[in-house]
Amino acid sequence: MTFRIKNLRSKIKHKISPTHISINNKVVSQNKFSEPKNLQVIKAKLAQNALVELRLGFDEVEFYSRHDVQSLIHVIKDQFLYRLSLDKHSCLKSIKIGWKLPSFAVGPILQQVIPMLLQEPIRITHIQLAMQNTPIPESCLKRIVSWPTLHSLDLRSIRVMRPLAMSERPATAYTSPSSRSSSFSHTHGSTTTGSFNNRDNSSGQFQEFSPHSWKSENIVSIVPHVSLSVKTLKLVDCGLRNHHVYELCEIIGRKMHGLQELSLRHNRDLGDGFGNLLSLPCIKKLDLSLCDLDPHNGFRIARAMEKYLKCGGETTKGNNNHHLQKLTLAGNYRMAETIPDIVRAASCRLVELDCSFCDVQSKIQRQVFSILANTPNCTLKSYSMQGTRINGVNELLACINCNTSLRRLVLDHPRDPFPVPLVTMERIAEAMRSNYSLCTLRIDTYRCEKVWHKMEFWFELNRCGRRILLQSNDEQRTSAWSSILATAVESGDANVIFWLLKHGSSVFAS
Repeated sequence: MTFRIKNLRSKIKHKISPTHISINNKVVSQNKFSEPKNLQVIKAKLAQNALVELRLGFDEVEFYSRHDVQSLIHVIKDQFLYRLSLDKHSCLKSIKIGWKLPSFAVGPILQQVIPMLLQEPIRITHIQLAMQNTPIPESCLKRIVSWPTLHSLDLRSIRVMRPLAMSERPATAYTSPSSRSSSFSHTHGSTTTGSFNNRDNSSGQFQEFSPHSWKSENIVSIVPHVSLSVKTLKLVDCGLRNHHVYELCEIIGRKMHGLQELSLRHNRDLGDGFGNLLSLPCIKKLDLSLCDLDPHNGFRIARAMEKYLKCGGETTKGNNNHHLQKLTLAGNYRMAETIPDIVRAASCRLVELDCSFCDVQSKIQRQVFSILANTPNCTLKSYSMQGTRINGVNELLACINCNTSLRRLVLDHPRDPFPVPLVTMERIAEAMRSNYSLCTLRIDTYRCEKVWHKMEFWFELNRCGRRILLQSNDEQRTSAWSSILATAVESGDANVIFWLLKHGSSVFAS
């Protein structure tokens, strides 16, 4: 009998000691009295006012239960804000919220945690919300994006929910409060039912959204409320369409004069609003990667660049944007045949162009290298065309020999290399002897120390600035020579220093 009782006790203890919790359909076994390690680290740094970035919902699980969420809120209220009142400053600069956040934590994090961190003297400069189509109330987003110290705002897969006015609601929407649901079912990309009521929502958790009381809006409806201090705006996979692009450009052109970088990655139906995007007056970087652009879109982009961007330092009538420097078009494989048109238009107008993973084949590749080799007054300093096999070797060599603007040329494949023969690499290394500009060349090849050492020697000379030797013997070249030699000394390469001293002395002596 004694043995049976002990055995039964051990089974009961084993059965009830762990707590099994389902988070996003994944079962997690967690001790009753412990909490996620990542959450412990975050709370400890918050208590000391030493947290630089609040990162939740990306890698590790931070919350096993609602109790964990409330414990974070209590630490912010009782310890962090108290320490903040003493220190009069905060290390916290960045907030990043990801799609792996448990459904029960989404509401409290967005409606309680973030607002508590958006107050003086905390100066949050970067906010990222990657929510995988989780519906979020419009008022909640407005409060977040309007923080005046923001410099970078990154919104990904955001679904905005706006409450309908009484006049907009159908008659069937008028139901008693007792008949409304009080829970929020976190379903990605699907329409939920129920209601959302701030007055009854003391926990801060999102409730369900009734189609009779709420309307789904595009993320563009939030843009007018974005802080004017924002310099980088990313609207990734937010369902932007043609008419949204026109509306977005109108808002940016009217209000956001300090915006310098705009990303519309992974919006697959942008239509033909590229002229509006490229004519925005202050944008320096534009990212249209993974937008499923076709040849017609590529042609429109090339024509828009010719119309709205200045070429070779000259401004003609109708040009609006004198600031755009970088255009990223990576991952648009359907527009491959118009890549030469885009490169031709960009070669004397942009500083950086990225056409990686656009399914560029041999013929198009040769055309691109020929354009880069023969464009007078080329302004491109960086060109990327990853994910392609190098076939146009002669055209590539001509590009290296003739182009004097490129500093960076990226032609490799980060996942599936296409090595070029060593004979080709030796020809490239020999061509680098007469190239005074190119500092970085990334290309797939078989490792050969002799060839790579020779190429690295010329790259290091170019990084030091040996192209100044091609200029006329004037005061500007003389004043810059000392800094070039100082850079060479920092490199620690005796051969580089000797080459510069030898050729520099002969040039200056003449």
